[in-house]
Amino acid sequence: MIRKCVGCGIKLQSENENKLGYVKKEKLDSAKYCERCYKMKHYNEVKITALPKDQNQILKSVESKGYFVFYMVDLFNLTSEVIKTYKSIKNPKCMVLSKIDLLPKSFNFNKIVSWLESTYKIKEEIIFLSSVKRVNINKIFKILDEKNMTSCFIMGYTNSGKSTLINAISNLDEINTSMIPNTTLDFINIHVDKYKIIDSPGFISNDNIYTNDDLSLIKKMNVKKYIKPRNYQIKPGCSIIIENKVRVTNLNDINSFTFYLSNLIDLRKVYENNDYLKEYELKTYHVKDNTDIVIKGLGFINVKKECDINIYINNHNLIEFRKSFLGSDI
Repeated sequence: MIRKCVGCGIKLQSENENKLGYVKKEKLDSAKYCERCYKMKHYNEVKITALPKDQNQILKSVESKGYFVFYMVDLFNLTSEVIKTYKSIKNPKCMVLSKIDLLPKSFNFNKIVSWLESTYKIKEEIIFLSSVKRVNINKIFKILDEKNMTSCFIMGYTNSGKSTLINAISNLDEINTSMIPNTTLDFINIHVDKYKIIDSPGFISNDNIYTNDDLSLIKKMNVKKYIKPRNYQIKPGCSIIIENKVRVTNLNDINSFTFYLSNLIDLRKVYENNDYLKEYELKTYHVKDNTDIVIKGLGFINVKKECDINIYINNHNLIEFRKSFLGSDI
C-alpha cells in the first residue's frame, strides 16, 4: 500500500532526504506527514518547492475522473489567466469566490455575479464562501446532491483557499495550509460521510511579482485579515510606489485611485523629482472611467476617472486592465 503525506499528498519515502516526501526510515510506517509538512505545521518552517505535476497533467487527471469541480477564486487575485484555466476545465463545475470575510462589507455580491457573467461570460453557478467563518460551506454538499454526485475536486490557483475549505468541511486540521505556493503537491482524498472530496495541487501563474526566496513579500501579499481599501487623490505627476515593486504615475488631472491590496503591502507617495523605480521598464497606458488595474498576485487599483498613467515595473505581463465591478454606488 502506497502511503501519502496527509499534509501535501506526496508519496512518503525514506530513501532520499533531498526529495519530496522524505521521512526518517524508523518513522516511515507511522508517519502522517513528510518532514517538510511536519516542520511547516509545527514549527512554521516554510520551504517553496517545485510542483511535481504541471497544469496539463493536473487537468488531465481531473478530466479522466469526471467528478464535479469546485473552482476556488480569490477575488483579489482574479485575472484573465485564472478565468482561462477555469474555462479549460471540461468537468461539470462551478466557481467559488472564497475569503468573503476579507472583502469590504460594501461589496455587492449580486453585482459581482452579474459582472462575472457579462465580463468573462461565466455561465455556471457562482457561490460565495468563507471557510474561516463557515459561510456557505454546506453549499458544497447541496450542489453535489443536486447533481446526484458524491465525489468532487477542489481546484484553483495557489492560496485560493482550497485546503482551508477542505479542513473546514471535514472538521479536521490535517491538510497543510500556508501562504507559501505549492503547499499541496499531489491529490489528497478526504472522505466526509458519503462524499469524497479531493484537494488538488494549486495552479501557479505564468508570471509572478515575487521570487521563490522572497518569503517576506509572499507573506505580505497573502491576505489574512479584512481588506481596508486605501484611497489616494493623486495630482498630475504624482506617483504611488507599491512595495518597492511598482510605480504608478498619474499624468492628467487630479484623480481618485483606490488600492485593494493586503493591508501589509506598503504604499507611499512620491513626486516627479524622485527617480525611485524609474530604472524599471516604463509603459504608458490610457485608462477609461471606473477601471481596475490588476497587478497579478498583489490585488487591484480602482481608477475613477479616465486618464493616462505611467507604470514602471520589471515585468508588464503582471499588469492587466478590466472594467471594474465597483459601481458608483459602492
